[in-house]
Amino acid sequence: MMGPYGGVLGREAGPAVVRFIDGMPRRFEVATENVRISGAMIEISASMARAEKIELLTVRRSVRDALLVLRAS
Repeated sequence: MMGPYGGVLGREAGPAVVRFIDGMPRRFEVATENVRISGAMIEISASMARAEKIELLTVRRSVRDALLVLRAS
């Protein structure tokens, strides 16, 4: 996953929650605070076919830095 930690699919959470409750369309602003890229690294035992270790990976960046990284790739 990647995007603002407190957002809903990259948008500000407040309007998304209110729309879910009342069903009325509204404008969704792009969330820009507390941007993170998160994932998990999982070590799997081939003989047991089960996870032996699960590690959370999180990279925190400012929006400006995240955009620079995306444009460079």
